[in-house]
Amino acid sequence: MPMGPLPQGHGTRAFKVGGNENRWEVGDADNMRVMTVTVSTSGRAGGRGVGVRAGGAGRVGGLRGVTCGLHVVVVVLAVMSLGTNRFDLWVDLRGLPWVVGELLKIVWVGCTLVVPLAAGPGLGWIRGRWRQRGLAEGLVGVLLWPTYGVMGCLLANSVWYYELLRHDGIDTRVPVPVTGVVLVVLGAWVLCVREWVRVSKGLGERAPAGVGVRVGMAGVGIVAAGIGGFVIFLYGYHRAVPAGGVDVAIVLGNRVRDDGTASLTLAGRARVAADLYRRGLVKHLFLSGMISKPAAEGLPERNEARAMEQVCLAEGVPEEAMTLDPVGVNTRATAFDAKRFMDAHGYKTAVVCTSDYHLFRSVMACRESGIDPAAVGCVGEVDDTGRGWRCAELMETVHEMAGVVVYAVDPDYRLPKAYVMQLKAPRVVVRKSSNTLELYDGGTLVKRYACITGSNAGDKEKEGDRKTPVGTFHIVYKNPESKFHLSLGLDYPTAEDAERGLAAGVITEQQRDDIVTALGSDLSKAENQKKLWYTPLGGEIFLHGHGEGRAGTAGCVALSNGDIEELWAVLPVGTEVRIEP
Repeated sequence: MPMGPLPQGHGTRAFKVGGNENRWEVGDADNMRVMTVTVSTSGRAGGRGVGVRAGGAGRVGGLRGVTCGLHVVVVVLAVMSLGTNRFDLWVDLRGLPWVVGELLKIVWVGCTLVVPLAAGPGLGWIRGRWRQRGLAEGLVGVLLWPTYGVMGCLLANSVWYYELLRHDGIDTRVPVPVTGVVLVVLGAWVLCVREWVRVSKGLGERAPAGVGVRVGMAGVGIVAAGIGGFVIFLYGYHRAVPAGGVDVAIVLGNRVRDDGTASLTLAGRARVAADLYRRGLVKHLFLSGMISKPAAEGLPERNEARAMEQVCLAEGVPEEAMTLDPVGVNTRATAFDAKRFMDAHGYKTAVVCTSDYHLFRSVMACRESGIDPAAVGCVGEVDDTGRGWRCAELMETVHEMAGVVVYAVDPDYRLPKAYVMQLKAPRVVVRKSSNTLELYDGGTLVKRYACITGSNAGDKEKEGDRKTPVGTFHIVYKNPESKFHLSLGLDYPTAEDAERGLAAGVITEQQRDDIVTALGSDLSKAENQKKLWYTPLGGEIFLHGHGEGRAGTAGCVALSNGDIEELWAVLPVGTEVRIEP
């Protein structure tokens, strides 16, 4: 039965598809010009009424390109995982016996490297020779079995991920596990390989990839290897603590649960620092993070530094060995605040404690601030029993990779407020009449803020009069765990206020003496604060947050949470605060 002219080439051939006598594929083995023809007969014997349907060249070319690209990605994944022994970044095999897991890794890598030889569009001469011996299709099927086993593990990993997520055991921006992504990639690879083996039957012993496919394969390989290498570098970065130890452990914040307790990631970071303290490798812990709004009405603010403090206390770290930094709103802010803290206390050496993927960027930020720290990370998001998520967290990894690039190309990205303002001689003036707080650097006005003062006018005389005191005071205490977001305590009453109170019969001589003694002491200590603030003259006058929507205070100066965070960051203990009528 005539079918018309066949495509011309060095190896033109036609062959049946799936044993169907009426469906044929026709192609040139060298240039892959393939079309599918369907032959139908009707009427009397002799073949009258012949119909031909052609197509398929574009489909085959597209399949070849996708299969090539997936070959490259999967081979890069296999080679890099075996070479660095970091399978744990994308598959958790702890559910298998150790020997079985190790054997599965090795067999999977070996089979994965052979599959492109048996079903690779760019290596058709090997596939062709194996086909001549009747081995190609059957061999590919066998070589894919280890991949099915790995895919089963990935599926189990992904189910476990969402089970943890349901119980608030995963800290993520977007709930997509890396195990799920790799599962999709391997699934697509298996399907494309099997389809290519089916479609490429009879195309000859040579099926060379075109220039475009070859260039694409090279590009995919470079990108895949670059991303893979970057990820492995980030997760493997580590700088050991010197044998003699360091002065400070800088612990960076992360998510806090709705009830105010530390998430698994945050708790892991705090435990790393606590372990170093117990081993005598650090003297002091600098716990830095931010404060977020309550998740719902009636719930507490989510204070990262305070949540880490609770974890460290449970690990046996004494309260006096920790300093809380509640304005570490990003990595650069934490590094800058840590440097100021270290300079103020004469500390010289430090170690960064954070998640393993975050170590490199944290060290970058510390070096920008003048600290050259060691770096010790926690692995995965696991509790103290070792359960939890150990593979890479997809969105955190993407975020971190982008962060490293941004930090490298933009040294001014998200600089801390204290660095931007660069105040050399900060002082504050509160004007009760206009409800404003003015921030000065020496004699220069830097910024003006809205504030709320006592609900009653006049100078403060005694406890409970709801008046804000007038006079010149100083910041003597910074409370990172205030019920009013953040607060800066003032040294009211002053010695003059104490003498006035004694003359008016409001306080006793002993109380006057206690006030004077407290003014010359460390007012970060609760016992000294009690002597100063807990008398009939009143006390606990703070600059604090939660000023939004208030008509008046009991005597303090209230600002918005954002404003008090800014002032907290730029005003050191000892800053002069003058309150005017």
